[in-house]
Amino acid sequence: MKRYLLTSIIAMIMLTSCNSQNSEKMTQKISENSLISSTSESNTTTNNNTNTTNTTNSNSQNTSTDVSNEYYNAKAEKEAIEIQIEKLEADYRVGKISKEDFTAKKIELEKQKDILDNTEDQLEHVVENSNNNISTTGNTVENLIEEKRNLEIEDDTLDREEDILENDYKQNKITKEEYIQKQKDIEIRKSEIETREEQIEKELEALGYDD
Repeated sequence: MKRYLLTSIIAMIMLTSCNSQNSEKMTQKISENSLISSTSESNTTTNNNTNTTNTTNSNSQNTSTDVSNEYYNAKAEKEAIEIQIEKLEADYRVGKISKEDFTAKKIELEKQKDILDNTEDQLEHVVENSNNNISTTGNTVENLIEEKRNLEIEDDTLDREEDILENDYKQNKITKEEYIQKQKDIEIRKSEIETREEQIEKELEALGYDD
């Protein structure tokens, strides 16, 4: 009888020990799974934040580009309307159109010009701020002076191209759409040149150069 009780007690102790070990293993497994899940969620959150930042930067750049395009389109189209008004006045002076037609068409063109003027004024400061975000180049005085000289030559060339383009449009050698696109390209490049020339002046001043 005593031997039986002793055997039962030993069996119960072993069973309790086994259950305890299994419980510990299960607890450890749950902890490991929780750690893996937490790490995975943390990585996912980090990736999402990175993607959000990249998307925000991309959207900001796209918005700036859209504003810039709208601004230069408005400038070029306004130039086209001013030429149209000049042509209209010339036609009226030589008797090609009646006073009534002249007045009505000019009023309409002036309205369009005013709208474009307002658009240009509203967007101008945004484009100017965007142009001013260009960093310095770290060039020498000699290189900066040479670059400035080349920019002045290019600007003179663009002025001549602009005059030719205006004459071509006045003489109906190109369409309004062609004029606006080419004038827009000229306006963009002239703006870039102006901005770079201002930067060169600042860089030269920082280097102690005084012309």
